[in-house]
Amino acid sequence: MVKSPHCLHFSTASTRRRPPRHDASPETTSPTRHFGLTSLSCREASVTGERCSPHPPGPKRDGLVLHTTSRIRSVTREATEGHSAATGPSAPCLDAAPGTPVPTPERSGMTHDEHLPPLVEDKAGVLSITVSTSRAGGSLSPEAVSDGTVALKELARGERTSGAILLLGSGPNFCAGGNVKVFADPGDRPPRTRKAADDFHDFISALVEARRPIVAAIRGWAAGAGMSVALHADIAIGGTSTRLRPAYRGIGLSPDGGLTWTLPRVVGDARARRIILTDEIIDSDEALTLGLLARVVEDDEVHAAASAIAADLAAGPRDALSATRGLLSDSATSSLSDHLAAEARSISRLAGLPDGIEGVDAFVAKRPAQFGR
Repeated sequence: MVKSPHCLHFSTASTRRRPPRHDASPETTSPTRHFGLTSLSCREASVTGERCSPHPPGPKRDGLVLHTTSRIRSVTREATEGHSAATGPSAPCLDAAPGTPVPTPERSGMTHDEHLPPLVEDKAGVLSITVSTSRAGGSLSPEAVSDGTVALKELARGERTSGAILLLGSGPNFCAGGNVKVFADPGDRPPRTRKAADDFHDFISALVEARRPIVAAIRGWAAGAGMSVALHADIAIGGTSTRLRPAYRGIGLSPDGGLTWTLPRVVGDARARRIILTDEIIDSDEALTLGLLARVVEDDEVHAAASAIAADLAAGPRDALSATRGLLSDSATSSLSDHLAAEARSISRLAGLPDGIEGVDAFVAKRPAQFGR
């Protein structure tokens, strides 16, 4: 939930076309530290790791078309409304924090209630939560955290019947971190920071305890709290410009949201230490190789691809998927013997439920199963 209030610019290196990636494979090459994005003006820049300085627009990159003229005109209004956590130190640039997304013209300056979809929406069996707000530089939305926690707890209690959870960002970034400007307000900072962390952790706990498959659409930056949230997804879909970064070191704070718990379990202890301690930027290729992303598509296809997967999961055997999600979560803290016993209890229970009966009968009859009837 953190990072530095400075502005950086995109590199223009590595502009060769890279085709969409569909899954992790042994042939994945090692990423470079160049991002291949269109060079932007200082005030429009978000995050990379180089100094901020004005540049004329460079060539557009296939898969990430940046309409720089219209976006430069619209970014100033939104950039001054909040600071979000994202990348490392550089020259200050206006009031925009690193990770401030470039709003599309039709959304610039609009309030969420007037023009954007609801932060929490339960539709066609998918519980969608928009975790960030473009009004504060793509930072974590306190309203999404609060409303999302309520909805997730309702799901865990059986008061909702959603079969899958979809995590989204508002604007061009998934989530560029916490709103650092809130932490900088006058007053006693430790209690205020503790309250924000407790609320955030209540959301994370509810997300895990809902025991539903979690799909995340990681478009653009997932930094600070955004990276923490992304790592709780079972299936994370990224775009060619997706970047992940811990982003806590730059403002002198330690991670929250479970980042120091999840990252070692995904990439291994040594890699996790390097990534967090050095505040390493991870591009989409490396994220795919490390298992942080399940698939990489073109940037404008991220939400559609993630939504399709969530819809497919929601249409499946919900009790079985919920039980499987729970077993996967519990495996981190259970012994093999205890986990085998838990699996035996689960599969025998599911065998007597409608979806279990339908699935087995359909297999024997060599017909498609009709779950959820």
